[in-house]
Amino acid sequence: MKFKFPVMKHLIFLFSILSVQVFSQSQFNTELLSNLDYQSELNDIWGYVSPDGTEYALVGTRNGVSIVSLADPRNPGEVSNISGVSSVWRDIKTHGDYAYVVADEGNDGLLIIDLTPLPDTTNHIFWKEDISVNGSSSVMDRCHNLYIDDGFVYLSGCNNIFGITILDVNEDPLNPKAVGAANLQYSHDVFVRDNLMFTSEIGQGQLGIYDISDKTRPELLATQQTSFSFTHNAWSSDDNKYIFTTDERANAFLDAYDISDLDQIQRVSQYHVKATQGTGVIPHNAHYHNGFLINSWYTDGIVVLDATNPESLVRVAQYDTWGGPNGGFNGCWGAYPFLPSGIVLASDISSGLFVLDVNYQRASFLKGQVLDSETNMPINGAEVFFSTSDENVSSSDPNGNFNLGLLLEGRVKAVASHPEYKTDSIVVMLEKGVVIEENILLERLNTVSVLIEVVDKETGASIEAANVLINTEENSIQGLTKSVSGGLRLDAFIGTSEIICGKLGYKTALVEFDIEESTESIRIELERGIEDDFNFIYGWGIKTTAQTGSWHRGVPLGTFFQNLKSNPDTDAPNDIGNSAFVTGPPNADVSAQDVDDGMTMLISPKFDISEIDQPIVEYSLWFFNGAGASSIPNDYMEVLLSDGIDTTVVERIVDPNSSSGRWREKSQILISDYFNDPQEIIVFVRIEDISPGHLVEGGFDDFAIVSATTTSTQDEIEDVDISIFPNAFSDFIIIKSSEKIRSLYIYDISGKRVFSETNF
Repeated sequence: MKFKFPVMKHLIFLFSILSVQVFSQSQFNTELLSNLDYQSELNDIWGYVSPDGTEYALVGTRNGVSIVSLADPRNPGEVSNISGVSSVWRDIKTHGDYAYVVADEGNDGLLIIDLTPLPDTTNHIFWKEDISVNGSSSVMDRCHNLYIDDGFVYLSGCNNIFGITILDVNEDPLNPKAVGAANLQYSHDVFVRDNLMFTSEIGQGQLGIYDISDKTRPELLATQQTSFSFTHNAWSSDDNKYIFTTDERANAFLDAYDISDLDQIQRVSQYHVKATQGTGVIPHNAHYHNGFLINSWYTDGIVVLDATNPESLVRVAQYDTWGGPNGGFNGCWGAYPFLPSGIVLASDISSGLFVLDVNYQRASFLKGQVLDSETNMPINGAEVFFSTSDENVSSSDPNGNFNLGLLLEGRVKAVASHPEYKTDSIVVMLEKGVVIEENILLERLNTVSVLIEVVDKETGASIEAANVLINTEENSIQGLTKSVSGGLRLDAFIGTSEIICGKLGYKTALVEFDIEESTESIRIELERGIEDDFNFIYGWGIKTTAQTGSWHRGVPLGTFFQNLKSNPDTDAPNDIGNSAFVTGPPNADVSAQDVDDGMTMLISPKFDISEIDQPIVEYSLWFFNGAGASSIPNDYMEVLLSDGIDTTVVERIVDPNSSSGRWREKSQILISDYFNDPQEIIVFVRIEDISPGHLVEGGFDDFAIVSATTTSTQDEIEDVDISIFPNAFSDFIIIKSSEKIRSLYIYDISGKRVFSETNF
């Protein structure tokens, strides 16, 4: 008999490879032609083509508008600069040979720039006339955004009308005429095509769609809530059958909606760059051009998607203009893809103007259904992906439909998986720009009713209300043993399963078992002891005064601050299962859910330690403290013990250098160093944000109370021929035995059991 046991360093090596791959994909299918630096921060950007064919970049800056000649795209030069009020937000659009500019601070009104004298000079005015709409009149001082279509200027989020103000500049570009308004909701952005007006009503988290055939009376046709309820920008396909929206939130998506029937708008897909998902990256503005979406995505830079099949948006090019960490309002603000030359202009807030040559390519697509191989019925919730890439993953809908894209062509394997079915695949021949239709059939996994018997290892007595968790590669099932038999009957999947079993007062057991059709019962012995890997609920309490960031039990998901781990993305190394107590709940914007303005305390149940010789409390801690309101973090984490009468701090972490979170070496606290022969003990884990506030996160896992004395197990194994190799251990250890082993337990150097197996 031979057993192969994996060692954790193998996983660490895989994570190293992944990080290199992520970095290498941030710039592809693009060429940087030039980068023009500015002393001022930038905001939005637009383009202009003069009558002689010269292309220009119209660059919004914090203090005005910079006009840049692109006569030589590799050597751009500023030819004019119009000063304006200082404003974080500035938006620019053109009509004919005139540019129209709004700022959302100050009182510049509408800046109108006559571009006809270029490249020698420009003329401009600040138009601040009274606007009379619907019987009322007021001066327009500032607006958030604008769009121009067919000689009509649509002003969005102005000081006098929060919705939309419509101006006509067809007759006199320097003297707009107010013709209508829609003042139902605050509009953050606006886009117009073919007498349909799409407004991003950010406060309501919705897209508003209006009929503006009559400019004097815009008519609301429909609204649609977007996925993160913070609708920032919208742009339609050329035929107005689809609308693409962005929500300006950390980890939000670009959404695609089918609006061919305004009574039944349907979201058909979502997109986020896979490599940076969960790191707090924020989408900003999307533009549709020739079947592609050109997106400014803050710290992800310019992201280009093939949108010819809106049900599967595929990244086909990217250029990251931002050299800093992921997340936050840094990086690429605006993108302009509409110049006749095909070059793309990008404005980076702090890194200037980028002139890019994008290699636009069409993706290949696969659509179909995932079906039950026996009944031919659709399977809902199956994951479908290409074996060559995990960037685009499709989840089958209730009708089994999936839609998948890939920036490759030729023979590719498509894989489908579902917790109740055997994973299977098909091989398809993909062709760029073509949608292939193929179904994938999955065979349902067989189950067998198995009685899980949980007994006390010492007495053999049945254990009531023991927790049982059965994990396979595809699914998990869980339950509690009954009070009379100490057993639990579950419909378990046939195949190799990992069974975790535990109860307060017993050590956690981990057993790997091959469940077969003939398997009727599985017997698990639990050894008495105090141990908690937090796979189950054992009565830990929480007391919190902090505004956010309370302790919670779950599978750590990880958060990041300036590319450094702040919240754990795994539980403590070498314990059983994958759960821990962490502060949160997890949110990729660490500042949104870190421990803030107060403390959160984890409180254990009362542990009887009267029978433990020289008891030691063991646990693993995670601590992160990042700079916030001041430069040196000053928050802390501490562990306290109480014997029911006195309470004392046994470990305290105040570490201004802990700006990269990690699971620390396991702590071992000898209780007799603090108390004289206590009969019971309570554990407290406290983490606090001290004014002035900083970013602080914590984790607690791999808890046990063990004896400081050890007992030799030589007598138990002296008659069994067992060999363990290699020595020293490498990625795996192999254990060989000449006889059947009833129970095998593997402990780490600290004495913590990291593996157990019975009857093999």
